Amino acid sequence: IKIISFTAEESGAPAYTPWYWAYGSRKYVEELEHLNKLDDIIVVVNVDAVARTPISINATGIEFQALLEVIAKSLNIDYKIGYDHPYCDSYSFSMKGVPSVCINSIDAMSDIYHTDLDTVEVIEKRIVEQTISLVHKAIDYIASKEDPYSTLGYLTYAYRLHTILREKTPPSVHMHSYRILEETRIALREKRFKDLYIAFKELNKEMIKPVFRGIYEKDVGGFETVLLPQLEILEDIKEIDKAIKLLNEDKIPEAIKALDKLPRARIIPGIEYKINHTNIKELVETLKHNINLKQNILIILSEERRSLLRLLEYYYHELAIKLAKIADKLIEYRIKSKQQ
Repeated sequence: IKIISFTAEESGAPAYTPWYWAYGSRKYVEELEHLNKLDDIIVVVNVDAVARTPISINATGIEFQALLEVIAKSLNIDYKIGYDHPYCDSYSFSMKGVPSVCINSIDAMSDIYHTDLDTVEVIEKRIVEQTISLVHKAIDYIASKEDPYSTLGYLTYAYRLHTILREKTPPSVHMHSYRILEETRIALREKRFKDLYIAFKELNKEMIKPVFRGIYEKDVGGFETVLLPQLEILEDIKEIDKAIKLLNEDKIPEAIKALDKLPRARIIPGIEYKINHTNIKELVETLKHNINLKQNILIILSEERRSLLRLLEYYYHELAIKLAKIADKLIEYRIKSKQQ
C-alpha cells in the first residue's frame, strides 16, 4: 500500500494547453508504464475535497464501482456514483485503464469552490468520517485477500456493458460483448482473476472517456467521463427526428427546443478527437429569425440525420473490432491456462 501526495494537480502541464492538469500524477503513471509496472496496481483511491453530502464516488471502471457501492451501502453513506472525475489525480491512472476512484464532494461545494467562503465551518464532520471508513474498508478488503485481483466486480461490468450494447447496437457489435460476458463467467469459475484484470483494464481504456459537449471557442461547461460516448449520437438522431416531426406540424418553438439540446460537437479532451460535430446551432438561429425557411431547414436536417447514421455505422464497426480483440484475448488466456 502506497500513500502518495501528488504535486501540480491544478497548475497545468508543459506542452499541454492551459486547462490540462494533474502533472505530478501524469508523470508518475508515465514512469510506471515505462517500467511495465502498471499491471501491479490493483486499484487507486483518491480523496479530493470531501466536505459535504452527498459524497460522489467517481470510479472507473465498473468493476471497481461495484465493490465501492457495496461498501458505501453497508455504511449508510449518502452517495452518488459516476465514472472517475476527469479533473483529479486518479484520472491519470484511469486513462490507462487502472481501476481508480475519486471520492469527493466537489459538485456539492460548487457554490464555494475556490472562494473565501470555503472555510472549515462548512465541513460536515460526519461526511469526513464516513469517507475515512469507506476508504479504509475498501483498501482493507482488497489488501487482505490472498488474491487481491479477485475482489473486483468483473461480472457486474461484463453484464452491464452487454446490456447497454444489446439495447443500442446491432448484433455485429453486441455479439462480442456477449462473448466477453461468457468468458468472464468461465474465468471466474477457473479463478483466473489476473487475466480478467488485464482484459478489463483494456475495456476501461477503450470504452470510458472524458467528453466535452460543445466546442471550446463558443461553449462553456466541464468535462464528463462517460461510458461509450460515441453512442450519444443516437440521442442526437432522436432529437432530430423529433424536430423534423414538430416542424412538419408547424410547431416551431417546440422544434427549436428539441434542436437546442444538440451540442455543436463532442470532443475527447487530451487527444482532441471530435466524435461528431453539427451545424444545428446555426440552423436554430436561422429558424428563430426566419420561419419561412422551414422547408430548407427540413432538407438540411434530413441530410444531417443521414450523416450521423453513417458516422454511427463507423463507430459500430470500430466498437466491434475493439470488443472482439478483448474477447479473443480472454479466450487466448483460457487456452494457455489449459496448456499449463
